Amino acid sequence: MYYDIVGLCPRLGQIGGHGFRIKLYREWKVLVANRELTQEQVDTVIDNQGRTWLDACGYGSIFDPDNCGIHKNPKKPAGPDARPLYNPGQDLRVTWGDWGPEHITVPGNACGLDLSNVAGAPRDGRVLSPHNIDNTNQKLLLLVVFSWFANDLVLHWDAYRT
Repeated sequence: MYYDIVGLCPRLGQIGGHGFRIKLYREWKVLVANRELTQEQVDTVIDNQGRTWLDACGYGSIFDPDNCGIHKNPKKPAGPDARPLYNPGQDLRVTWGDWGPEHITVPGNACGLDLSNVAGAPRDGRVLSPHNIDNTNQKLLLLVVFSWFANDLVLHWDAYRT
């Protein structure tokens, strides 16, 4: 077993009620070491995938009244232009280390998952612990980001072993 997601069901009516943990087992660290991803490569993934992830998880664009695209000709249809509210690399970040994603930050009030060695961590393992996960969008985005890297690590390992 490489990892285990725990406590995914929300606890409504609580600040941080959408928090969950990801237990990382020692085998996970082996996957990370064998993949040899660098922070630069992780940043490239965020740059390339981040806009899609943000948009799909409800962090898309907002109406921009200074750039609304309204035409003076009422017969010419005009749709509002929008600008991104959040940006990959700034509002969506991953800090990579020996345990892979040691910090995943998503839009919110210091919202994310942080690597820790808390009670309940697997023997010789670690836990990605929640911080200020207050809604479903944040939870989904954290899962999307973690899952992308987890899939990459497992697929790379499977190819490496064959």
